[in-house]
Amino acid sequence: MCSRFVFRMTAMFVFLACIAGPLTAQRRRPANGEPASQANSDRAVLYRDPGGKFTFEIPEGWNVAQPGTLLYGTVASFSVNPNDVEPAAAIQNLKDGLTKQFIGIDVQQVDRGESTLAGRPASYITFTGAPGGVDWRLKVIVSKSGWMLIELTQVFYAAAVDPGFAQMEHSFKLTSPGQTAPPDLAPPPTTQSSSGMGQNQAPQTGLDYRPFFGARVFAGRAETQFMIFFPDGTAIGSIPDEGMDGFNPQAYMQELARKGQINNGVARYQMLQDHVELVFPNFTQTWQYPGASTIQGVINPLCRCNGARFSGVYAWGQYMLQFAPDGTFFDRGAIDTVALMNPRNPRAGQGSYRIQNNTLYLDYSDGRRFRTSFAAPAAQEGGPTFDWIAVRQQTGRRVQ
Repeated sequence: MCSRFVFRMTAMFVFLACIAGPLTAQRRRPANGEPASQANSDRAVLYRDPGGKFTFEIPEGWNVAQPGTLLYGTVASFSVNPNDVEPAAAIQNLKDGLTKQFIGIDVQQVDRGESTLAGRPASYITFTGAPGGVDWRLKVIVSKSGWMLIELTQVFYAAAVDPGFAQMEHSFKLTSPGQTAPPDLAPPPTTQSSSGMGQNQAPQTGLDYRPFFGARVFAGRAETQFMIFFPDGTAIGSIPDEGMDGFNPQAYMQELARKGQINNGVARYQMLQDHVELVFPNFTQTWQYPGASTIQGVINPLCRCNGARFSGVYAWGQYMLQFAPDGTFFDRGAIDTVALMNPRNPRAGQGSYRIQNNTLYLDYSDGRRFRTSFAAPAAQEGGPTFDWIAVRQQTGRRVQ
């Protein structure tokens, strides 16, 4: 995310420097009566994000150039950008990016501190530099609510545009309804009988949890991650290999330790106004609610799929698994391969299936019995088929 931000900020630097270049010989401060950036809320027009996520006031003299970006003539710009990195890390990445992008140009940090943005804690940093031979000032405000503001101006015109910057900063508001997730993304209610990963407990058939999947596009490739949220605010960043039926937290932690993944096996999650944060011991993940760009990563609910019967043929390369609504299946080597039951010698087979708590039970007619994790989109639960399913977190697309 930060690399894309640095690229966008750099491009804006260069663009404004280039178009302002011919004006530098005759530049002057706005005289009385000329348009200037005015901080006057009584006359301000409200900018509304097309996605309905935020608003801010548009000062006089500023014009919308593209969604979330305003220009003040050719001498200043203001933009709102999503951010999925902690403020301190975002600022450090920005500093590193500026150093690499503007080699040979004296880019200096002139101010840094703590502030607020839309009522949330935020950090800011200010740089000056002279790309294109023009003195520029860059201020970036990064909040913990998943947003950053970028303010870029020619230093010569700073006095003219600063009131407008201040107005846009102070009037910035998040407008997504409420402070919690949409109803279909809400975690299960806290109950005395199910505390999640916070303490060891015996297997429970009725364990409260909510399954989700996150989808994002990274390096031109689609990626999917599966997650389980518990009522006590804990989460795991995967679906256990054998599913969630009779899930035992103690056994799961022991399995993570055996695999050497114990440090990042369990997270704390927080559902904020427009995104979910999962804080693992060594890193933090951010997932936007539905409707955002998949570049940032979007979270959607999975079904538990209890008692699901459906039809479809699902493929993992050359191996396929076919389900019928009468509860039967035909396996063309998929389970041995995808669920790693016998990957070196995948076998075909058929039999009956049942699904409970994201767990797929397969009873083969030749006597084999397997259980493995199962996931499918909640939006299609109860329908005749699923567009995709995941077995042991490996996604198979429906081909018939």
